[in-house]
Amino acid sequence: MSVSWDDHRFFLAIARAGTLTAAATILSVSQPTVSRRLEAIERKLGARLFHRTRKGYELTAGGAELFETVARVEEELAEADRGVFGRDQSISGLLRFTSTETFMNGYLGQHVREFLQENREVEIQLICTDSTLSLARGEADLAIRFTEHPPETLIGRRLTTVAYAIYAAAGPAGDRFSRGEQSRWEWVGMHTESFNRMIFGTFPPVPGLSTE
Repeated sequence: MSVSWDDHRFFLAIARAGTLTAAATILSVSQPTVSRRLEAIERKLGARLFHRTRKGYELTAGGAELFETVARVEEELAEADRGVFGRDQSISGLLRFTSTETFMNGYLGQHVREFLQENREVEIQLICTDSTLSLARGEADLAIRFTEHPPETLIGRRLTTVAYAIYAAAGPAGDRFSRGEQSRWEWVGMHTESFNRMIFGTFPPVPGLSTE
């Protein structure tokens, strides 16, 4: 007896939610329905997929292996859908677009305005956040991010390159920096934590770091 993709949807929901009740909410079904479907899936596969604990449902070794495969297939299916979606339609509807607040305010704002002027049937929902949203799970339709390692399952292209550097005053301060004494300094950086992790991540923790 084979496992259907609908079965896999239930499996993914339980694995991500950690409890049957939370999975039921995600799937818009009852908790007993989720329980019955999980029992049926494990019966079909002849293997336990979860450990039942007081805290919830934790993946077994076999369940973790299955989750990795099914989650990858989910991403690939979503990518295929995006590849053909809207090819025979005019540009209209809601576009959920995410970027960092810094990049939106400093650069993208004018381009978004120009896009809307040229495509008046499109409504844009801006999601300004430093968190990485999942396009495969529908958390956003389009994302612009600073990264050197974009997900292989997404379709995208490099828009530009951005260079960052750390600066120190000339003289004694610069000499101390070259000797590796920067861990005792007070730093001034961008207000976003992701920026500071990227810039200062190669250095020891800096107790006096200011992000104002």
